[in-house]
Amino acid sequence: MLLHVTIVSLLLVAVNCDSGSYILPDEETKDQQWVFCSKPTDGDSIFNYSIDALNSTAGTINFSKFKGKPILLVNVATYCGSAFEYPLYNQLIDKFGDKLALIAFPSNNFANQEPSADPNEIYNAIKYVRPGGGFVPKFPLTVRIDVNGEKRHPIYSFLKRSCPSTRTRIIDQFYLNYREINSRDIRWNFEKFLLHPKTGQPWKRYDQLFTPNVIIPDIEQLLKEN
Repeated sequence: MLLHVTIVSLLLVAVNCDSGSYILPDEETKDQQWVFCSKPTDGDSIFNYSIDALNSTAGTINFSKFKGKPILLVNVATYCGSAFEYPLYNQLIDKFGDKLALIAFPSNNFANQEPSADPNEIYNAIKYVRPGGGFVPKFPLTVRIDVNGEKRHPIYSFLKRSCPSTRTRIIDQFYLNYREINSRDIRWNFEKFLLHPKTGQPWKRYDQLFTPNVIIPDIEQLLKEN
C-alpha cells in the first residue's frame, strides 16, 4: 500500500512538468478557459485519421472528408453534469450547417460517467436521461474510446501533442479510470479542440467549463481565414 501511494505521488509530481511559458505564483492553480495549440513539427493532421462511428450503419468517420471545414472535437459522457451541453452542439449545427464538422467521442475515463460501450444504451441515455427530453444529436458520435492512459486512441494522442492542458492540476486518481498519467491529459469530460480547416491541425483547446456557444466567434474566424 505504501509503495502504491509513493508511486502515485511521484506520478502526480511528474505530470505537472510541461514545457511552456513561466507562470506567476498566483497562477499555479488558476485554470485557463482556453489555450492555443502548437503546429505539429512532423506535419501530422487529423486528415490522416479515422474512427468507427457509434452508429454502425454510418460506418467509418474519415476525417479527410472534412478538409476545408473547422473541426470541433469533444469528449463526452452521458452521466456527466456537463451533458446539458448536448443541445448547444445541435445549435452549432443549426447555425453553421455543413460548414462545420462536429464529432463527439464517448469516453469512460472519468468517474464511470459513460459506463456502457453499447450504442443503443448510449443513444437511449442521451435521449431519455441526459439531456433527455427526446434529444437526438445532429452530429456523429464515435465508438467509446479512451482519451487518456495507455489505451488512449491515436486521435487523442495527436491532439494532446499539440496542446497543453488548460489546467495545471490533475484530479484525484480515485476518479480516473486509467493509470498512465501525463501532464497533457484531458482533465474531464467535455473538453473541446478546434482544428484549422486548411491544415486539420489543432488550433485551440478549450476547458470543460468553456461552453460551445462561446466558441462561435472562433469558428467564424476560421471560416473567414479559410
